[in-house]
Amino acid sequence: MLATLILSNGFTLLGFADDYYAMTEHQLESNRGNTYSMMTITKVPDKDTCEKVANQKSPTNGPWISSGKECVAGQEWDEQFEKVFANQPGSGLYVSFVDLNGYETRVKWMRLTGSNSPVPGFPIDLPTEGAVLWAKELMKVLEVAGTKNAKIIYPTKRK
Repeated sequence: MLATLILSNGFTLLGFADDYYAMTEHQLESNRGNTYSMMTITKVPDKDTCEKVANQKSPTNGPWISSGKECVAGQEWDEQFEKVFANQPGSGLYVSFVDLNGYETRVKWMRLTGSNSPVPGFPIDLPTEGAVLWAKELMKVLEVAGTKNAKIIYPTKRK
């Protein structure tokens, strides 16, 4: 969020008014031995709201095990998430929606590399076809809960 301050001498000062981001991660182990990660980022206006949202979105839900939550703020986070909250395509598919409390939220799924990988546990984007299935299921759940504005943001096409 960009804020403009006009000083009394007529100069304009531009600066970032920090948003807070409640980030949560849940993991699911498949019966094939793969570990999947579902990451949620919710943009909120202040630290107290951030902590409240992170706590609400972090409980274990069914087979998804909560593996972390964090609240962050600052210009570097604003810049890192700017394109995501503008619904611009990135490397992987994600779901964009405004939650029932009015906060912009993004959800993305990844697979963690296995023990045979040079970097075990490293998150990699799911193939679009697989991520679409999970996104559509999430959208059904969101709609039943009352969220009507969810949409899938597809990744950029690779050349």
